[in-house]
Amino acid sequence: MSLAPKIAIACQGGGSHAAFAAGVLSALLAPQFHERYHLIALSGTSGGAICAALVRSGLIRGGADEARRRLIDFWRDLEVNNILDAVANFWAVSSARLPVSAEVSPYLYSPVAEPRSRGLLTRHPRPCVIAARAPSSRESQAFDRGYGHHSRPQGGV
Repeated sequence: MSLAPKIAIACQGGGSHAAFAAGVLSALLAPQFHERYHLIALSGTSGGAICAALVRSGLIRGGADEARRRLIDFWRDLEVNNILDAVANFWAVSSARLPVSAEVSPYLYSPVAEPRSRGLLTRHPRPCVIAARAPSSRESQAFDRGYGHHSRPQGGV
């Protein structure tokens, strides 16, 4: 019986918090950590949910290396790669640091990033499909093998 601790990870959403979660997940999925813990659950909110879903889909489809690849590929597609993105990012960060803030409902306007987000989610595994159903026993076994599990916890992943 393995003495490695069982861990559950909840990934926070919200821009840089989700990026931080992606970095931590990527590091934990590195080969040198495979035997140090047993990942028994992943969850997340907003961008963190996307990170968790990408990792879970990778673990199911190909193990820790595939999970890490999917996560890194998604965030590489999301990084700034033109001057318009860089300017928009600069102004968004600068305005967030102002000593005053305006309470504006996000439901009052069409989200500027929605088309890009939809594009990313069609190029990468669709998290909503992964999260919307319980894993099959075959998927559960693949998830467990990715981290050396011998049994699956009650309630699923």
